[in-house]
Amino acid sequence: MKIEEINTLIQKPEKAPKYKTEIKALSKKYPFFQTIKILQLYAKKENLTKEQLIKTKETTYISDRKKLYTHLNNEYKVSEEQLDYSKNKIGELAKFAKKISQDKKNKSRHKGIKETIVTEELAKIYRKQGFYTKAIDIYKQLSLKYPEKNSYFARQISVLEKKKQS
Repeated sequence: MKIEEINTLIQKPEKAPKYKTEIKALSKKYPFFQTIKILQLYAKKENLTKEQLIKTKETTYISDRKKLYTHLNNEYKVSEEQLDYSKNKIGELAKFAKKISQDKKNKSRHKGIKETIVTEELAKIYRKQGFYTKAIDIYKQLSLKYPEKNSYFARQISVLEKKKQS
């Protein structure tokens, strides 16, 4: 579903039943996007009574109860400000979705690289447990991550290498 179509539905929510499947797909993709949940209610409105609509799960996602009330009672009018805000939010969501998909592509390219958590505390734990090689590896990674503490990490590495040899 294109942004223009969503904007049209926001302006004229009575057209929502025609886009029932697209709205449902968007709702699954963005489960906490309240505007989509309201459009879902409009899509269901022709088949359900007001009392049945209130009991649907879409109503639980709408935190603004006044907005829900106005939609259920057909008192909704879209201001230009609300429309601009919705357009901006939809645009931001689209950019965010693109960024996430690019991040996933980049991660799939570097499958061989392990992402591990390296902290000074973890290195100290390995040192106490006698895993000197692991501690040395962590200190080396930390020295790359925090170059300002390079001399400190170098001292720790030399101490661990001496303990490792003995």
